[in-house]
Amino acid sequence: MGSMALACALIASLGPVPCHAESGSGQRSASTRLDFRIVIPAIVRVKALEQPAGIAVSEQDIAQGYIDIDRATSLLLTSNSTQGYSLGVAFDAQLLDRVRVRIAGQQFDAGAGTGRIAVHAAKLVDAPVEVGYRLYLKAGVHPGTYRWPVMLAFAPGAV
Repeated sequence: MGSMALACALIASLGPVPCHAESGSGQRSASTRLDFRIVIPAIVRVKALEQPAGIAVSEQDIAQGYIDIDRATSLLLTSNSTQGYSLGVAFDAQLLDRVRVRIAGQQFDAGAGTGRIAVHAAKLVDAPVEVGYRLYLKAGVHPGTYRWPVMLAFAPGAV
């Protein structure tokens, strides 16, 4: 017997159960009903995350106050939620004041103390996702090469 047929047989066996009881004043009967629901938890899975190991900050970047990087992070994303997913953004606060994240056709600004960001998206299965950034440099940063300053954390459901 297949697992689906077995599950259906078990569910059918849990249906209303009639009871019979007798008392001095006559017969009485009762029945019970069992209601249940199946809840499928929301999930988010990230595979094949690729991003730069570092960034080069030039005098020109410092003069304009930010660095734009398109498609800096590439990943494969799976989410079974129709409400999208939430995105946490952490960054090196010694190098950056804030970060603008561009993902799924949307833009979000993350500053120090920013919580999670709601990203509206349909269900995804190993969908390629590109993430771009505008990295706002902290005052006093010097030209040079720095380790990659942004970390993303994905979680199920919208915030």
